[in-house]
Amino acid sequence: MTTTINASTSSGLVNTADTSGILQLQTASTAAITIDASQNVNFSKVGQRITGDFSNATLASRVMFQTSTTNQSTLVNAIPNGTNALAEFRVFNNSDPSNASSARILVTASEATIRSDISGTGTYLPLTMYTGGSERLRIDTSGNVGINTSSPTEKLDVLGSADTTTRLRASSDTSLILNETSPNKSWKFKTSDGLLCWQYSSTAYNSGYANTMNLTTAGALILKGGSTSASGTGITFPATQSASSDANTLDDYEEGSWTPTISPTSGTVTIGTSGMRYTRIGNIVSIGGYFSVSSVSSPSGTTTMGGFPFVPFSYPGNGSNVSFTIYGTNGNLPANGVLWGYTYPGGNGAFLRITSGNGITELGNFFQAGTEFWINATYQAA
Repeated sequence: MTTTINASTSSGLVNTADTSGILQLQTASTAAITIDASQNVNFSKVGQRITGDFSNATLASRVMFQTSTTNQSTLVNAIPNGTNALAEFRVFNNSDPSNASSARILVTASEATIRSDISGTGTYLPLTMYTGGSERLRIDTSGNVGINTSSPTEKLDVLGSADTTTRLRASSDTSLILNETSPNKSWKFKTSDGLLCWQYSSTAYNSGYANTMNLTTAGALILKGGSTSASGTGITFPATQSASSDANTLDDYEEGSWTPTISPTSGTVTIGTSGMRYTRIGNIVSIGGYFSVSSVSSPSGTTTMGGFPFVPFSYPGNGSNVSFTIYGTNGNLPANGVLWGYTYPGGNGAFLRITSGNGITELGNFFQAGTEFWINATYQAA
């Protein structure tokens, strides 16, 4: 039995009582609200409403939830019944919730969710977030995300002012991955120990990445295989050229020093002081500097200068031309003679000769101790 208070349509107020500890409010002999012995309140009918002035023009006059504990927070909660794992708050934009747009905040055993949803003939609406009285973020019904724009046209559309900053932060390395799922190709932009790295993977978005180039804090761009310890500003190519199949691609640059050798047909020529430099751009090598002869031993015949920093290109069986400018200090050299050179097939240097008048003279027997040469030359590397 239950203690009931019934607002009867025929007998007026009807009270019945027992000792069950349950209180029931009835209208027209039908249970409306039941309060059990544990003080739980149950609305007995379906489709019931709690009504009140929730929209009064004066905020303080609206019906609101408030904790009964003095000076404590008000927390509105929802829990499922028994072993069920779903609890939800849902709001509608129509007094008929069967045909409306709705927003849902719910939790299940596997996820917590905010949803834009519909019932019946309702229309799906975008999700938006406001701060400072303005819209800041929008997810439209196509899944496009807009930050500071109410009409995003891409999966992530960020609209800023004249100077826009997007910041990605991590305790160590930070990465941004651009992934093409079909075929599976990915680019990763990553910071690592002060370097900005461009990495590529053709296997999966989260594995198999290899560096293609790095940018240092000094502004140096280091191509794949180049030294990340390079200082200064510029483009760093790998120590070993990675030749491109495209004739219009610059694939190598290098500067350095080298030491020449002088080899006559017979006898010897020993190099003393040497200050020779080279610059390679693509396959064009420029060499320049000076060297001196410290001693000789009966040199004669055809003379070759070897030790070039890169092997010269050779036409099959013929070598190739070298653009030489050579100046030598030696009283034995012919007056008005021109020193010149050309590469030899398969070698790593060039023949040196003297042109004087209409004749060509081999240089070997003109070398002597103390001879100095200043050289500028350009050749094509193999």
